Amino acid sequence: FDDLSVFEKPIASASVGQVYKAELYGKTVAVKVQRPDVRDQSTLDLYVIRTAGSIGSLLPWPFLPLCFPTLSDFSGVVQIGAQTYPFQRSTARQSKQLVELIDLTAPTFIQELDYEVEAENQRRFAKTVEDCELIKDAVAVPDIVFANRRILQEWLDGKKLTEPGAAQEQAGRVVKLLLNSYMVQFLETGYLHGDPHPGNFILMGDGRLGILDYGLMTEISGEKRLAFIEFLMHLQAKEYKSCLNDLINLEFFPPALAADKEALDIIVPTLANTLSTLYEEGGDLKKKREL
Repeated sequence: FDDLSVFEKPIASASVGQVYKAELYGKTVAVKVQRPDVRDQSTLDLYVIRTAGSIGSLLPWPFLPLCFPTLSDFSGVVQIGAQTYPFQRSTARQSKQLVELIDLTAPTFIQELDYEVEAENQRRFAKTVEDCELIKDAVAVPDIVFANRRILQEWLDGKKLTEPGAAQEQAGRVVKLLLNSYMVQFLETGYLHGDPHPGNFILMGDGRLGILDYGLMTEISGEKRLAFIEFLMHLQAKEYKSCLNDLINLEFFPPALAADKEALDIIVPTLANTLSTLYEEGGDLKKKREL
């Protein structure tokens, strides 16, 4: 590196790592460095929580609320990815469901901490963008220089969407860029950037949208892409019962719901009202905000 003093202060920080801006052989690069022992500490934390949940599922008296007081009065539904988990007040059930949540999310979380996997995700995503005529001139993916416990990558000049006024003057174009990019990922390539918060997007000087952070990616199967297209078609045709079936196929609702007539009699009218308010032309803006 041309100047080691740049590593005295990061330009961005997160819970698992920091990012520095540096010069390498005359080229500006971003250096993403993982915090020491973060993977070991995260693995240990998950193991301790899962062990507590496993023990709690076997005990006949209230156990989980003693360790996690915020759960003691909670009853509802938690959505994790495509899976829906109903939380009950029953301590044994809470503990068992906590274990299920850890089993579902822990592998993905730990994989996010592997910078070599992230770099490979980034290379693959860059290739899908390059091969797709619809977005290759509109989306920028930084080139990877090197990756192990650190990632060295091309520096993208521009403004993050989190910066004040970054997209204010061209909000319509930025929204269109984001929507087009994600619809192409969802429907065309099937390889989806899974962490779309504003800090991961850069509006570049040449008008392209730079996308950062490839630790969390999602594969969309051909069946799911087809189901989503059918959902859009049924939505446009106002066939809301078919929309519900599409959402079941997309795993937003459990499959058992399709055979539950009593539940369908309640959900279909509610879903129809919600979707019509959100998507029909000329819908009431106040109602949309309330929803």
